[in-house]
Amino acid sequence: MKRKNEKMNETKRRLSAVVVLTGILILGAIVLSTEIAGAESMTPEELFEALSGGRAMNGTMTIGEQTSPTIGTRTVILTGPTSADFVMMLEGEDEAETGEAWWDADKEKFAIKEGDEEPLYYDLLPNGYGSTYEMDGLPELDIRENVTCEERETFVDENTTVKTWTAKNTTGVVVAKWEGTFTRIKEAPVEENETINIAVDKHDEAGVTKIIAVPLFISSHSGHIGEIEYVLGLREELPMMSRRSRRVFVEGKELERSIVALEGRYRVSYTPIAETVSAMGVTAKQHHGGGEAEEEELVPVDTQTKIVLANAIDDHWAIADILVDHAAALNEDPANETIVLIAHGTDNESNFAGWVSSSKSLAEQMKLKLRYEMGLNINDVRYSFVFPNETLHSDLLVRAVVENVSATSDTIVVPLMVSEGYFTGRKIPGLLQNLSYAYPEKGERALTPHRGDVKINSGHPSDGHVMTFEYILGSTSTEDLTIDEGADIVNITADNYVYSFTRKSTNDSITLRVKEELFPERFFELRTKCKLAKMEKGDVTKEEMKAFKMFKEELKEKLMYLPVDYLFDNVNKS
Repeated sequence: MKRKNEKMNETKRRLSAVVVLTGILILGAIVLSTEIAGAESMTPEELFEALSGGRAMNGTMTIGEQTSPTIGTRTVILTGPTSADFVMMLEGEDEAETGEAWWDADKEKFAIKEGDEEPLYYDLLPNGYGSTYEMDGLPELDIRENVTCEERETFVDENTTVKTWTAKNTTGVVVAKWEGTFTRIKEAPVEENETINIAVDKHDEAGVTKIIAVPLFISSHSGHIGEIEYVLGLREELPMMSRRSRRVFVEGKELERSIVALEGRYRVSYTPIAETVSAMGVTAKQHHGGGEAEEEELVPVDTQTKIVLANAIDDHWAIADILVDHAAALNEDPANETIVLIAHGTDNESNFAGWVSSSKSLAEQMKLKLRYEMGLNINDVRYSFVFPNETLHSDLLVRAVVENVSATSDTIVVPLMVSEGYFTGRKIPGLLQNLSYAYPEKGERALTPHRGDVKINSGHPSDGHVMTFEYILGSTSTEDLTIDEGADIVNITADNYVYSFTRKSTNDSITLRVKEELFPERFFELRTKCKLAKMEKGDVTKEEMKAFKMFKEELKEKLMYLPVDYLFDNVNKS
């Protein structure tokens, strides 16, 4: 990581670290109260009962003369009278911070543990809680000197708490501080996921006659593919390998996922697993909370629509291009550097062969593109997996490959993951602890940028365009989605089918234009006549309306099924 730190711009690095440290700091706010504490501290039971629910957080982090806003939410779920799990989400981040808190009866303190970090302990105060502790620097903020941290949470009223944190060096100078307010969310919004069944039903209602389902998976050799085939009605039974239990991670929490067949139906069960430490210091895995597992049923779709399931990402050349960009950004001395791809993998032998094949192909493509397209004479490109069969393929384990590569060259680690989250933020760095390697910055560690990092400008003002882009962005913000000023919904031309996509964190952008030859002759003329007639501002014959509908269906078919290169001209890329 040393080479990466030297390469990054100092100011940018400090500000990006705000998110990391803020995540740690606001976890301390887990021990909150909904009442102003009196002269006597509340009991642990009262405290944890008051913790449950959601709060909005609004604060600022100051490092030297740099101040940055920190906005997010925290949800606390009680797992017992004096214990809780929590989830923190910062605005603009896809990756949630998770952890747990409990009352340590032996120490008579609140214990707060984020992820795999060591727990921190806090004293109860008459109107809140607080602590003073020493730290050997704050590397997340590029502060290398020893600091004394003072942290306090003050209970203002039943809906509001205020938190302050300061770090002072040995001379008493404040080198960093965070302060913010937590406000109770009366009703936390619940987002309903659109299942395959719901999506297919919507297509049926819209009169769709053919559906092409595209799995956004790294590998077509995933056990989940069989489940998708079953739900889409493309197979009558689940393959046996899909039914076996496996451990999965959801928002950083480890769950045991299993499928049970009962009377011709399949149910998926998710059972939380937690690490616990006994009084003797023995670490064990156990089902968390003793409650029943969450379950969902796999139900085949009910449709007459023709469904085709495409392959997953596998070793497509476009994926190799993205990985090359991520690696090239970290490149300093190509001849002495080796790139290591890190994919999820599987311990199922028949599927693992497919993972190896596509990963090997991507590594080879990357090497050739770097050498002959970008002029970077990279030493080599290797591949590794988080979850291979450790007995049969120990040489392909992440740490084993990086250690092997590091013996003869500098290492650049590039995750082969669809999106950022637990694996890119914690799992991979954890597996490579104490090793030297370059690693992409947050926002560059996966194939897809997180939603909050993208903005779109569209030349087309139709509701359909707006709704589509709002869905892609996950936002209705007018800052994230803008429409060209003066765009006329009636008098549309080919010039309106222009779209710019910008990554906010890097300001990289690309503008695409639908090729003019895709539009049938007189398409726009007929569209305008139909639009004006609908507004009772003009006339259109039945034959003209029929011709427009025919042209529109042709255009829709082209846009849905033709390759991207046939559809768009790249106006500019910067």
